[in-house]
Amino acid sequence: MMSLLKGAILSEPPEHAREREDIELCCRYEASDWAKPNWTEKNPVHNWRNYATQPLRRIWHSFTDEQKQVIAFTLQTAADAEQWD
Repeated sequence: MMSLLKGAILSEPPEHAREREDIELCCRYEASDWAKPNWTEKNPVHNWRNYATQPLRRIWHSFTDEQKQVIAFTLQTAADAEQWD
């Protein structure tokens, strides 16, 4: 979407830039322990670590920082969708 503002054309950032911003915000707040998660810590509800499988935990150290952030973001998205009665 584009809009005109005092003669200047402004456009929204590309989708990949918005995705990267979402990932960075998530990893700064909800999944702030993405770099070195404490897998043995008891996790509250809506926590991304609850969705990490044992095989994923075993190889976590082998991922790049970007890969860890994307995985943590993806798992946090699943955690955010939890519904409790």
